[in-house]
Amino acid sequence: MRRFDKSMYWFAFHRKQIGFRHICVVILVLLYTLLGAALFWSVESRYEKTKTLRHVSHLEELLTKLAENMTDSVNDVNTTATVSEMKVYIREAYIELMKLEGQYKGSTYYKLEDPENNWKWTFESAFFFSMNVYTTTGYGSIAPESTLGQFLVCLYGFVFVPVTLVALRDLGQFFLVHLTKLYAHGIQKFRELNGDKHVDEDEIIRLPIKACLLLLAAYLAVCTVFIYFYDELSGNESDSGISMFLCFYFSFISLSTIGLGDVMPNNATFSPLISIIFFFGMAVTKVVNRNTFIAVENGIFGTLTLVENKLDGIVTRWSASVKPEEKPASPKVQRAFSMDADSVAQPDETPNEILNNFTVRSIATFMKSNADIYGGGFGRVQLRRGDLMNTDNQATVNSISQLRHRAPSQSQPNTGNNNV
Repeated sequence: MRRFDKSMYWFAFHRKQIGFRHICVVILVLLYTLLGAALFWSVESRYEKTKTLRHVSHLEELLTKLAENMTDSVNDVNTTATVSEMKVYIREAYIELMKLEGQYKGSTYYKLEDPENNWKWTFESAFFFSMNVYTTTGYGSIAPESTLGQFLVCLYGFVFVPVTLVALRDLGQFFLVHLTKLYAHGIQKFRELNGDKHVDEDEIIRLPIKACLLLLAAYLAVCTVFIYFYDELSGNESDSGISMFLCFYFSFISLSTIGLGDVMPNNATFSPLISIIFFFGMAVTKVVNRNTFIAVENGIFGTLTLVENKLDGIVTRWSASVKPEEKPASPKVQRAFSMDADSVAQPDETPNEILNNFTVRSIATFMKSNADIYGGGFGRVQLRRGDLMNTDNQATVNSISQLRHRAPSQSQPNTGNNNV
């Protein structure tokens, strides 16, 4: 018991170092993947076998009729041929035509050629399909055909797609933290090699965008090379894998969750190993998205703000040259985008001063600043009731900022922010 207590104490003390929470997340994903694989395999494999036998029966009936008609025609020209021989000939011709069109794999006769290995729905393919559902990749190369299977897809995706988003976010944060630590150690080693052994403990280390893009490119290259050789080795001597470019195309489509399904590996089509490397690749993609999203958002927002400032300048110059009685009434439509950006700012910040002084050159600096223009309040809009009731003034970035920073003595009673 004493030994057991010590081991539990050690585990509790070192749980963060060994990544206990991240291990639990991975185990959770594995459990509901196995659950989905068991469900889809049990439902769709039986349906596939029943459907295949039904198709075989219909095809054999059709081949018999064609063979009888062709036998009668051939025998009219003094050539002897039996119905069974003609039936075999037509079947082989049909199979050759499908092979030339690239439609033979997955067909009825292909499945019957090797029933143990050529069924589409196996536990491995069901595992592969389950991961396609909750990662929203959805190649379309394998999909349920039974009504029960399609209903299970809706239920399974409804429950586990949000859970997977949480898991990918957690794994992405795990990768981001450790990659940032690795980057910090690399910078320190590089400085020591250059003679700078000073360590600034207050220095803020942030993984740069270039390093993130390089990481994504490296992972994409690893996936491309792995699929190329894995697909080649998974087939027979006569079965070749897909080309290197198609491997790259398939890897990009998978990591970006576009999942067109127009290109799939020839031999390792539904391999769970492929879906697993892409699952962790999506967590790596989260690292890139977290570091590049704010920069892209700031660049787009800064460009739009620059255009709006130019338009505001034109309106201001026009207003100065027009008599007050000739000015049109202020529109009632409010600039919600600017309002949203400014309403979540802190009282001690003046983002309107930054935004109103934008230039083309300052946009690049604003992108590198990594400053969240929404202050972490994206999707939340806060409006002042007095502004909603006042229809004579147009709400702009400057006017909202002035109202928010107005002295309490000048404010109307009960004018607290209200969430809309």
